[in-house]
Amino acid sequence: MDHLKSIIMKKLLFLILFLIGNGFTWLYATNPIPSYNVAVNHVADFQEMGRTGVTSIDTRGERVMVVAVSGLSSSIAIIWVYSLDKQTTLGPYYVHGGERLYVEIDEREWGVLVESEDHITVDVWIEE
Repeated sequence: MDHLKSIIMKKLLFLILFLIGNGFTWLYATNPIPSYNVAVNHVADFQEMGRTGVTSIDTRGERVMVVAVSGLSSSIAIIWVYSLDKQTTLGPYYVHGGERLYVEIDEREWGVLVESEDHITVDVWIEE
């Protein structure tokens, strides 16, 4: 149990540093949302890159962030969904290879941080 707590604390510390330090984006590239078949080399970051042609907030309705993880069923990805204004962080979510994560989000712009020690690829998109 203490080992699990230690792992979770390390992951949370990483996320906090990520959000405070504006993402450590100099360590790895930021992928746009949507992105498909992206190999995760320990960490991958995804962000909405300014939505054009979006209807007004009042008529947009519900949005859902979708993250599909591909890999062996024993593979695991640790996923955080965060608002780009740094006001909201959701997760961590633990998703195995072959599974999808669905997270309801609001009208703000969002990002996804995926971390894995396993060989996985991910698809990230938003359903509106």
